Amino acid sequence: MTSQLLLLEDHPQWKLKPEIREQGLRGIANARAVLQEAQTKARAEALEPEPEPLPDAA
Repeated sequence: MTSQLLLLEDHPQWKLKPEIREQGLRGIANARAVLQEAQTKARAEALEPEPEPLPDAA
C-alpha cells in the first residue's frame, strides 16, 4: 500500500513580510468594522415603525 501524498509541509519555506501581514490584518479589521456597521444599521431599520401611507389625492 502506498502512502498518501503530503499536501502541506510542517514547516513552510516561505514567510510573509511583516508589512504585508500588517496590511492584511488592517484589511480584515476594516472588513469587520464595515460588517458590524451594516448589521447595526439593519437591526435599527428592522425596529423602525412602518411609515404612514400617504392619503390618496382626490
